[in-house]
Amino acid sequence: MEEYIENIEVIIKLIAVICTAIVVNVGIITYIKQQKINRIQNLITVFQRFANNDDFILLFSLCDSSYVKVGDSAMQTELNILLDEIRNITTDKKLKYLALLEEIAIYAKNSSVIREHAIHLFKFHFFYVYGNNPISLAFWNNVGGNKEKEKEGWSYQNTFAKICEKNIIK
Repeated sequence: MEEYIENIEVIIKLIAVICTAIVVNVGIITYIKQQKINRIQNLITVFQRFANNDDFILLFSLCDSSYVKVGDSAMQTELNILLDEIRNITTDKKLKYLALLEEIAIYAKNSSVIREHAIHLFKFHFFYVYGNNPISLAFWNNVGGNKEKEKEGWSYQNTFAKICEKNIIK
C-alpha cells in the first residue's frame, strides 16, 4: 500500500511539472505574439504620424508625382517644376521627414516582422529620398547635398532604402 501511495505522489509531482511546463510555454508563446503585435502597433503609429502631417503628405505627393514623370521627355517641364518644389521645401521640414524615416529604419533593423510591414508601407518614401536620383538630388538639395545622404548618420536609412529599392525594381 505504501508503494502505491509513493507512486501516486510521484505521478502527482510529474503532473505538476508537466502542467507548469505547459503554462510556461503558453506564457512564452503569448508574450512573443504580444510583442509582435506591439511592434506592428508602433509601426502603425508612425504611419499615422505620417498620414496626419500635411507637410509629409505634400513632400511625398511631390516625390510621387515626380516619379511618374521621370524618364518621360514630354513631361520634362512638369518634372522640373515638381523637382523645384521639392528643392524649395524648408530644411526643417525635410529633417522632420528624415527623422520619421529614421524611426522606421530602426524598427525595421530590429525586427523582421516590422521590416516586412515597413517595406509595404514606406518603400517608396525611402526610394524617393535615397534611390531615385533626380528626386533624391532635389530632396537633399538644402539638407547638405548628395554627399550628406551618404554620411554614417543616415546609414540605417540608406541600408533600408536599398532593401526597399529591391522590392520596387524587380
